[in-house]
Amino acid sequence: MVVGIVALVFWLAGFAVIATQMWGYLQTATWQPFSFIDAGRLFSDQLWFSQPNQWLGLYRILDWIPVSLVLVAMGYLIVISDD
Repeated sequence: MVVGIVALVFWLAGFAVIATQMWGYLQTATWQPFSFIDAGRLFSDQLWFSQPNQWLGLYRILDWIPVSLVLVAMGYLIVISDD
């Protein structure tokens, strides 16, 4: 039961990010991406998220991956692993 609730929270958070992006697009006609790096900047004070000086390839990959996709995928993986 608890695992299902955790999965639902991740899944809903992912769709909330998408809904927020769509709302902004409908108002301004400009899509604002929200990547894994953007989430890191928002929730962490680590300097690497704003000024990376090493692991630059990893930084570029994480900057390309949408956080909404990560959240929805994590929710799905939690559900299918709870057998």
